[in-house]
Amino acid sequence: TSALTAVVALCLCLGSPVLAAQSGSPFVLVRTLHVGEEVADLCFSPSGDRLVVVAQATGFFDTTSWTLVRMLQSASRDLVFSPDGSLLAKRDGVLDIASGRTVWSGDAGLSLFSADGSRLFVGPGDMAVWNAGTWTQENELHAPAALRPAAMALNPEGTALYVVELGEEKVIVGKWDIGAGTYSSAAYSIWDWSTLSSAELFVGSRGLAVSAWNVDSAVLVSSFATLVGPLAQSVAGLADIQLVASGRFAAAAVGSAIYLVSVPNGAIVTTLPGDPAGVTALAASKDGTRLAVGGRSGDVDVWDISSLLPYSCSGFTIAKVDWQKGCVTIKNTTTSSLDLLGW
Repeated sequence: TSALTAVVALCLCLGSPVLAAQSGSPFVLVRTLHVGEEVADLCFSPSGDRLVVVAQATGFFDTTSWTLVRMLQSASRDLVFSPDGSLLAKRDGVLDIASGRTVWSGDAGLSLFSADGSRLFVGPGDMAVWNAGTWTQENELHAPAALRPAAMALNPEGTALYVVELGEEKVIVGKWDIGAGTYSSAAYSIWDWSTLSSAELFVGSRGLAVSAWNVDSAVLVSSFATLVGPLAQSVAGLADIQLVASGRFAAAAVGSAIYLVSVPNGAIVTTLPGDPAGVTALAASKDGTRLAVGGRSGDVDVWDISSLLPYSCSGFTIAKVDWQKGCVTIKNTTTSSLDLLGW
C-alpha cells in the first residue's frame, strides 16, 4: 500500500467545492460483504480473483462467488502481494498462498516486492533486501537519517525504490538506486504544486510513475494533520489512499466519504458514499476496475469503477462534472490544444 504525493492533490482541493456522486453516476456497487468487525485493511490479489479483508482475523474472498475461501486467525495491516500472487507480505511475515504456510517471519515493518518478485524490501529505517526464494538477507540500503516512510514505491522499470515521508506542509521523497545502492532525497512544499508535479515520480501530466507501492496506514493517519497544516481543522482525518488507473487517479478515504482525485491536476472528479461511522481502508484492483471500501461498521463495499479508466485529464483542470448529463466543464491550463481522449 509513491503514491503519497497524491495526498497533496487531495489536500489542495478539499477546500474547494466537492463534486458529489449523483444518482446517474456510472460507478456501480457490485457487492457488500458483511464482516461484522471494523475493517483494518483490504488488498486485492494481482489477478483480482481474491480480496483479502483484515479485521480481527484475515479472510480471503473469491471475487466471482464472493464466498469466504480461507480464514487466518492472525491479523496484520499494510498487506502486499508478490507480482505473481503466490506470496502475501504482512507486518509479521510472509505467507505462501498455496500452502497457507508462513515462509518468513519477523518484525517486517512496511514491505514491498521487487518488480520480478525475487526480492522483498523491508523498512523502516535502513531498507533490508531479502531474497524471496531462499529468505536470506542480500543487502541493506542505507539512508543518512532514520526513515519513517508513509509509503514505498517502485518505478515501472524496477530500478528505483522510493520512500515517501510526510513533514510539516511538505512531502519528502527519498530514492534508492537499487543497482548502485546510492540514496538521494528531495523535499516539496504541498503549496507548490507545479514543482511537485514536475518531480520524477510523475510522468509529465499523466500521473504518478509507479508500478508497485504500499502505504503505511498508521504513519499516514498520524502524519496527515502535520502535512496539511492550516487545513487540519477543516479536514477530517485521512484514513487510506489508493492509486487507480496506473497512477492517473487516486481514491482517498476521508471521514465517511471516498474522493476520486485526478492526480495530475488535483481535481476531485467525484465522491462515493462510505461507511457513515467512518471509512477505514481502501483497495484497488490492479486492473483499475474495482475499488473495495471498508469501514468501522464492519461492511466492505466493492465498487465497479471501470468507467474511470478511459478518462484523460492531461492539460486541463476539471471545473465541474455532471454524470447525469454527461457534461464536463474544463479549463485549459496550457497554450496548446487539449487532450480530451475518453471524455
